[in-house]
Parts: sequence; C-alpha cells; structure tokens
Amino acid sequence: MGPNWADIMEAVGTVGAFVATFFLLLREFGRDRDRDTERKKTQASKVYAWTAFERFTLLPETNPEAKRAWSELEREPDDLPAVTQQAVLSGRKTGIIFTTCVTNSSDGPVYDVKAKIGHQTTICELDRSVLLPGASFRIYWLDPTVSAQDSVSGPKEVRFLDAASTKWVRSKQGALGEQQDK
Repeated sequence: MGPNWADIMEAVGTVGAFVATFFLLLREFGRDRDRDTERKKTQASKVYAWTAFERFTLLPETNPEAKRAWSELEREPDDLPAVTQQAVLSGRKTGIIFTTCVTNSSDGPVYDVKAKIGHQTTICELDRSVLLPGASFRIYWLDPTVSAQDSVSGPKEVRFLDAASTKWVRSKQGALGEQQDK
C-alpha cells in the first residue's frame, strides 16, 4: 500500500497553517511593542523646558517685568547659580536676567524633575519633587558675566520620572531619550 496522499496533504496544510499563524503572531507582537513604546513616550514628549533672557540696564523699579524677576531672585537666591547669589547679595540690579521655564503639558504628573541651568561656569541644578499636569515652574536667574552678544542656549538638560517610573532626559538640543542607569 502506498502513501495516503490525502493524509499527507492534510499534514502539509496543518504545518503551513501553523507556520503562517506563527509569523502573524510575530508581526502582531512587533506592532504591540511599537505601540507600547509610543504610548510610553507620549507623556515624556510633553515635558519640555526653555530659557529666555532680557537685558535689564535700568533698576527694576522702572520696569515691571524686571521688578517681578528681581523679587523672585531675592526670594530664593540659594537655589540659583553662585554668580546670581553674589549679584543679589551685592544689590547689583543690572545685567541679564534669564528665565528658565519647565512645563508639563501631559495628562499625568512627572516626578523628581531636575533642570540644569546656567551659562558656561555658572551651572546649577534645580529640583522639583513633582510637576502636576498642565503646570510649569519658572526660575529667574541673573548672570552679570554674560554680555548681550554671548550665545545662550536653553537649559543644559532636564531629567524626570514619568507616571510609569521611567527615567527620561531631554538634552539642551531638545532630544528626548530614556535615561540609562549607570
């Protein structure tokens, strides 16, 4: 008795269906992984920071924005770069006052926010334990060593934890990536 072709064809069909199902599952797994990665990055992509500056050559009393910035500087100079602390303590009310703002425009809170600010040798790190959805924190700082011609970029970097406890870092160029533990 020869081979039963019907049984052989049934076996080939079963193996083929199994192989096709396997490859479809692999493809779907890849899609799920891509969706999870995008979902994971969605909150982090909505946390950003920037620095703006204005040169104040007049005493703050003559400029409302300068007056507000100066009162912020006087309130907590210990959290700011040493050069700012020295300027505030000496009463120097001219120079360039910078504003660094960190914003969370996502739907969830972010935690352990650290923003490195400064220019060249005047770098310091500011911490906030939590930044609620839709909230910002703004820091004013003064650097009398910077001239109007100097190029000043935004914050050196911003680090934070998203709601899923993933660590993120945004570079001064704005690139966002997961922070690898050292």
